[in-house]
Amino acid sequence: MKTNVTTIARIVGIALVIIIFQSVDALAQNKGNFIVSGQAIKDDKPHKNALVTLYHDPYGNNDYWPVDQFMTNGNAKFKFKLDYNSTYMLEVAALGGIHKTLFIETDVLPGLLDSDQEFAFIVDFTQLENLEDLNTVAKITFREEAGKFDYDLLDDVSFHQAGGE
Repeated sequence: MKTNVTTIARIVGIALVIIIFQSVDALAQNKGNFIVSGQAIKDDKPHKNALVTLYHDPYGNNDYWPVDQFMTNGNAKFKFKLDYNSTYMLEVAALGGIHKTLFIETDVLPGLLDSDQEFAFIVDFTQLENLEDLNTVAKITFREEAGKFDYDLLDDVSFHQAGGE
């Protein structure tokens, strides 16, 4: 009987140690996220039924894995909470097969890992008249000098930051 009690006490002790280590590990994780939101438009109106696909590159080797995919509703808006220090690709496709691709790098300064950063943008399909407009649109990255996320435009007619910034 004493052996069974001792064995149970050891198992409970090991379980407590595991729980404590998991709790400490959870506390050490970043609490913040990069919140990216967008809207697909055409002719200054929401472009409903745009196909939005989010991909993640977990190893940083340009091997993107699908994370989420859905069709936009009537307001054509979408929003994602992204982990910091990761690389993503966001593809927004209009009816007719036209795709716009955004690359998102969420590396931030260590002091910002516990806070949320937000970035809103618009993908405009208005000027797409032919298949030659199938290309990358922008790359969103953190700008240390500004202390916020910004974008590099790779196709100046189909992407702009919401609010006209």
